[in-house]
Amino acid sequence: FGDSTLRAGVIYIAVPSGASAGTYSAKLGLKNATAGCEGYVTDSISVTINPTPSVTVDTVYAVCKEALPVTTTLDYSSATGSPVQYSLTWSAAAIAKGFTNVSFASSTLNPGSIDIPVPSGALAGTTYKAKLGLKNSTTGCEGYVTDSISVFINPTPSVTVDTVYAVCEDALPVTTALNYSSAIGSPDQYSLSWSATAIGQNFVDISFADSTLRAGVIYIPVPTGALPGSYKAKLGLKNTTTGCEGTVTDSITVTVNATPTMTTISSASVCKGETSASITY
Repeated sequence: FGDSTLRAGVIYIAVPSGASAGTYSAKLGLKNATAGCEGYVTDSISVTINPTPSVTVDTVYAVCKEALPVTTTLDYSSATGSPVQYSLTWSAAAIAKGFTNVSFASSTLNPGSIDIPVPSGALAGTTYKAKLGLKNSTTGCEGYVTDSISVFINPTPSVTVDTVYAVCEDALPVTTALNYSSAIGSPDQYSLSWSATAIGQNFVDISFADSTLRAGVIYIPVPTGALPGSYKAKLGLKNTTTGCEGTVTDSITVTVNATPTMTTISSASVCKGETSASITY
């Protein structure tokens, strides 16, 4: 009693910073210092400390550039404090590329996952960061995941290639070498999808699953029986670690050059001592 003065209509209760979530009870006593009379409120005074909303999440997520725009899923577990809303506050760099902040008021926290839209303007090879907030709308308590959420944009696998190759009809079957350089996105598999015309001449498609990308070169089998002409294929590239796939913009063209030949239509005879003869063909 000696340490207190009762204000009109209100009693302030100090709650220490180290108090854990839970309910704490106290007896409230009252005294008339003039009369010396004391009394106690019948029921205990209770102070409930609500837990800070939190979840356990992986903080780094990756998407493929060629898939944008896309929605990636942030999985979470071990929710405490019964959060029912979330917020995402993106960095200035992310906002500049089309990421959008999400407020508590405009969100509902789904069980186990949060959807994160990734815009088409996000740059390959770049990490974009956001703060994840959580709220219990009943208690009004808010919390924030300590580490930023990071979304990394994996580059689309690509290479620089010459797109036209030539072989001789008389050399068939033959394997021609498609040389490439300037690989981006660490491709380790390739595919070849031939046109219907090429398939009709026994060219064979190659799938990612059936291939391994060698350093600097792709070998293309050209089958026996392929008629002189040009045959086109789409070259695809894949990074099996990231799952990202890309396609070389221009078709790969293999031209089968005809075997040089001619048909003679006359024979020649000359007199002894002449030094030349002519034939027609």
